[in-house]
Amino acid sequence: MSYNKLVIEGRLGKDAEMRYLDTGKAVVNFSIAYDHGYGDKKETVWVECSMFGERAEKLTQFLTKGKSVLVDGKLSPVNTYTKKDGTAGASLRMTVNELAFTGSKQAEEVF
Repeated sequence: MSYNKLVIEGRLGKDAEMRYLDTGKAVVNFSIAYDHGYGDKKETVWVECSMFGERAEKLTQFLTKGKSVLVDGKLSPVNTYTKKDGTAGASLRMTVNELAFTGSKQAEEVF
């Protein structure tokens, strides 16, 4: 039995964007960043997140740049690409099942 679960805490890099699938189902996309390492070896890792359904619709207005969130979901295949400078890049992608705001008075509210 394989199990795929990813839990990450980070900050939103920009405001979330909501759209609707052909089926009418809402999907909100946002990216979060977290730091990995320390000192000169410190790197920022970006995770592209998608959340579906009614909760996604309701949360979009609160998912704004700089907000700190804790997300729990399923890891998708790594997205590889070529950067503008010609070097290889990769980003993590996940489908969010649970989301909680951290670092504010909304921190105890889980959506």
